[in-house]
Amino acid sequence: MITASKIAKLSNLSSSGLDQALRNAGYTMFERVMDREFLGITNSGDFCYKFIYRDSTEGTWAYGKLFVNINEEGLIVADY
Repeated sequence: MITASKIAKLSNLSSSGLDQALRNAGYTMFERVMDREFLGITNSGDFCYKFIYRDSTEGTWAYGKLFVNINEEGLIVADY
């Protein structure tokens, strides 16, 4: 079950909160999330965000999707 507290916690993450979630998931070479928009919850229960970031390889702005959840240790993590 997806609880009300989980919805409140994971559907309102800031850009810096998503940065931390990426670091919690082990991403160390990731550029900062500049802007984000919560899109919804996937069929598998992940919280999906559209986000804007600086592509370090090309130096341009890029869009992507982040899939956010809470891991076994209770940390908020993100994958893309």
